[in-house]
Amino acid sequence: MTEKNVHFMGKLQSSMVAGLRLAGMRKVCPPTASHKVVCTAARIVTLAKKFDHITPVFIDLHWLPVHFRILFKVLLLVYKALNGMAPLYLTELLSNRTCSRTLRSTDQELLAVPLLLLNSGMSCH
Repeated sequence: MTEKNVHFMGKLQSSMVAGLRLAGMRKVCPPTASHKVVCTAARIVTLAKKFDHITPVFIDLHWLPVHFRILFKVLLLVYKALNGMAPLYLTELLSNRTCSRTLRSTDQELLAVPLLLLNSGMSCH
């Protein structure tokens, strides 16, 4: 796999995980795996002890919890795509929401949420 493909797969995984609820994310990215790695890295960087509370360490480092970091990264990609700072393949994925009737939200520039088809044949938003 080339470096460009790995970079794209990382963005794709972040966007897929960002759409999950917290309970669903725990199945994909269990806190015992990803959270422990981030906590260990924070302790190494700050020389904190194993049993020190990790929240103050995160605050000192200005780090976000994993699920908030994923959400932040996806929102940043959308912002960049809307403002012409992202690659064209990301910009082409976004589309404006259109309504068949006049709504109060018509004046807002909302994005369309794509319909996802699951393996079971069911659809979800």
